[in-house]
Amino acid sequence: IIAVSQRTRDDLIENFQAPMEKIQVIYEGVSPHHFNPPEENQRKEVLRKYGLPQEFYLYVGLIKPHKNVQRLIEVYQELRRKGRLETNLLLVGKKDNRYPAGFERLKSLKTGEGIYYLPGIDSQDELHCLYYSAKGLVHPSLYEGFGLTILEAMASGIPVLVSRSASLPEVAGDAVYFVDAESSEELAQALLDFEQNDKLRGDLGRAGKIHARKFNWEDAAQKTIDVYREVLES
Repeated sequence: IIAVSQRTRDDLIENFQAPMEKIQVIYEGVSPHHFNPPEENQRKEVLRKYGLPQEFYLYVGLIKPHKNVQRLIEVYQELRRKGRLETNLLLVGKKDNRYPAGFERLKSLKTGEGIYYLPGIDSQDELHCLYYSAKGLVHPSLYEGFGLTILEAMASGIPVLVSRSASLPEVAGDAVYFVDAESSEELAQALLDFEQNDKLRGDLGRAGKIHARKFNWEDAAQKTIDVYREVLES
């Protein structure tokens, strides 16, 4: 069994009684593409195409309960209502029809509230442009088996705000701003810190880019080949 993180390995053991000796942890990688900024005119064209503002915090992922998007929206709206947060919020991700309740908050959003929602975009190149346009990535998930989007954001050199849940500390190391996924107060303070502290965002962006280079697909591919060979020869 190949697991993408030690946390996923532990979950397999706990929930499915998988034997530890038959599980190999192989981390996912980050495409080298993410480390190189897009052309400025390409980035601006993507913002124009989707009618997006010049400045925003970014969330990338499915709209499902465990992603904690509803809490993010509630916290953001409260800070915005009090006039404490000016930067917009962009949510990118498909809804999961199995969880309609988690989508209700998005359907009720009104123009001018500072929140933009894209159920999907046309290409990975466009996502690449969104990473490089964002003021930071916000990922308050309650559970992740790995968390590839946080590494993609790190590779892009933007600061990452992430919950201290499941595999995320394992993958993110010490190059992010951690919050308790179930604490609206911590999430609110983290957003305010991002908003008010340029040095913090800059330091995290630089640290994240260095950290992301530890994860590459060539290494993942070689380790996967090694597992296949071991199984075939056993």
